[in-house]
Amino acid sequence: MDHTPHAVPHPEAHRYLPHNATAPAAARRLTRALLTAWGWSPDGIDRAVLVVSELVTNGVEHARPPLSLQLRPIGPDSDEPDLGIRVTDGGPADEPGPWTHSCAPDEHGRGSLLIACLSTPTETRRPARNQWLMVSSA
Repeated sequence: MDHTPHAVPHPEAHRYLPHNATAPAAARRLTRALLTAWGWSPDGIDRAVLVVSELVTNGVEHARPPLSLQLRPIGPDSDEPDLGIRVTDGGPADEPGPWTHSCAPDEHGRGSLLIACLSTPTETRRPARNQWLMVSSA
């Protein structure tokens, strides 16, 4: 009988999110719980949570529904795989969202810069926005 321990696959997550201001918080909770289960470091979790939060916020503010989030392990099967993030929305909105409308231009627009600094794009499809990004566990 083989008693060698086998690696438990890292779970994936896929959720449809409400297309409203509660979506980013729900996405942050899901991401934090999943990466904690994967054994990621607190710094790595914080980076990934920030990227997910910005992507989902952009989906709420600048796109039409539906909005969904998929998180999956990427790379070799190791103790700490990288994170694949896919946010899908219904394509560009006709008007900016309520938060963007309510604030001065210099109070928004930094999310794309944060996303670019903390992740690596892997694929984007149009007309519905289907964006894959990768955040390193290291």
